[in-house]
Amino acid sequence: MGSCGGSVNSNQITAPARPNATFSQVGDHREGSTSNLHNQDTVNPTGTPSNILKQTEFSDLPRETLFNIFSRLPIKLLCRSKCVSKDWLDTIQKPLFQEMHLERATKNPRLVVLDQSDDVFDGDNDLQVVRYLADALYVHFYLRLRDITRGYIHMLPSWFGLVCFYYRGVFLVVNPTSGQFLRVQEGNHCISDELQAAFGYIPETDEYKLIHLFVRCPDEKKTDIHCEILTITQHCGPHINQQSWRQIDATCPFLLCANGVLVNSKSYWLVWSRSEHPDNSDELIAYLDLETETFGFITHPAPTSYTEGNVQQLMKFDGLLCLVDRFEEPCKADFWVLKDPVEIVWEMKYSMDLEMLEGFDDELTEIKPLGFLKGEIVINSGQERLFYWNVETGEFRGGEDRGLEEDNLLALFVESFFDLGRYPQSHILYDFRLNFI
Repeated sequence: MGSCGGSVNSNQITAPARPNATFSQVGDHREGSTSNLHNQDTVNPTGTPSNILKQTEFSDLPRETLFNIFSRLPIKLLCRSKCVSKDWLDTIQKPLFQEMHLERATKNPRLVVLDQSDDVFDGDNDLQVVRYLADALYVHFYLRLRDITRGYIHMLPSWFGLVCFYYRGVFLVVNPTSGQFLRVQEGNHCISDELQAAFGYIPETDEYKLIHLFVRCPDEKKTDIHCEILTITQHCGPHINQQSWRQIDATCPFLLCANGVLVNSKSYWLVWSRSEHPDNSDELIAYLDLETETFGFITHPAPTSYTEGNVQQLMKFDGLLCLVDRFEEPCKADFWVLKDPVEIVWEMKYSMDLEMLEGFDDELTEIKPLGFLKGEIVINSGQERLFYWNVETGEFRGGEDRGLEEDNLLALFVESFFDLGRYPQSHILYDFRLNFI
């Protein structure tokens, strides 16, 4: 695991003072009590002063105790805490600690919001706002587009520590936790107006894969869809450039829908149209196997729904590929989970009654599930707050009002120590400018 150094403005960070409190081995241990923080004698019931209690410095606490305390803190605070002492620095940088922190963070994902509403633009320097919300933590960082016409920014979530943005041929990979970023031009320009890409994390190799599908010239057939892959490893920032893309030999025979979902070293997309597939086959989900670098197809769990025009979405659900099938009549959403990717066994896991959702309008409300969290499916319905659907009770509950807007793009991510590396001055973003505050 890496550190969280990088493009965070360390000269603007003031380290907290070295703690000098000591913890008595006996005394008042009630919650909130501070009586055992003071270096003082105690008096026994007879009024006779006792021996001075044995004191324990914070740094003398067992390693397991320090791990337990630090693993509950957000990474941004841990980055600042590394400046306190060599002991703290050593503790926070230990791979074992970072694995413990990741295990906790996975159970409490954060939310990234990309705001592309009209009121965030600022004259010649158009401003796109990305908001990072989590409980009481509310941090902004900005994507400022310089000297170019305003346009749509795509967001590619990894459902892990990094988030990828795309604008006019430029990919921007960001660690929202540390504020580090990586800018890279697409290796091959795609003539299609639609971005076809995928972004995800491979835990076995501790690396991210950015997959870009493209058509090089209008004379090529629709079936000639090429693929290039960018591998992002720890500390790779200073070495990544446009030549870092690697084009694979395999081509995809069909047009695919928008962004893919990376699950267990395979990236999945919905096929654009059933008519593109020979014999109107039900194999309507395409995948790229990153190990063999070949394309393949699997059977769609609800091909009838697909041909009838239901709104469908692929997502990652509890580590598995999930297809969300949205019906207009009745107003519901079915969640299909790929239980066995080898034998292609789908299970219809849940069916969500959308009419029970507060503020739901069957003609206006667009339902976008974001992920699975502590027995609930997180739902973006274009309202000012998120909603959570309990998979056991089938009931919705509203989250805190976050001031979200209908055209916001949202994604869940997990805090990560993944280190993109420090950047020399030549790597300052020209099309994008990132401020992390």
